[in-house]
Amino acid sequence: MKKLIFLSLTLAAVIINQSCKKNNFSTNCTDAEQIIPFDSLTASQSFWLKNIDKSKNEISLVIRSQKDYEKYIGSNKALPTINFSSQFLIAHQVKLATCGRLKEQKIVLACDNLKYIMEIERELCQKPTDVFSLAIIDKKYNSYNIDFEILTPN
Repeated sequence: MKKLIFLSLTLAAVIINQSCKKNNFSTNCTDAEQIIPFDSLTASQSFWLKNIDKSKNEISLVIRSQKDYEKYIGSNKALPTINFSSQFLIAHQVKLATCGRLKEQKIVLACDNLKYIMEIERELCQKPTDVFSLAIIDKKYNSYNIDFEILTPN
């Protein structure tokens, strides 16, 4: 009986440890966060996501090719040229029940993960709104896992 309990506890510890590694949770990560530079096209013209599941409240895309860029990004003007040999894109869209806009966005590198942080500011109107953001990042960060964090006021 003691062996069975010991084996069960050992198996549970291994599963938890592997799950944390798989999900990139680290209990001993001491890396300082580093802000990653990026370009944003959000302010220069209107963009939106297309060819997506419109029933979802949030959509996150990592775009690494011209073909996917043209497939998933819509614009009120011609799409700007992106050099996919040296850059890639992170795109995110959030549905809000009332008006809102992108207040700030940043990308942070810590513990071998990129975190794309998008802060949304609510505005005074009752119209449902899609808030979109697009970040162009140096391809040297292409192999990192990307976590999305959306900050909205209550």
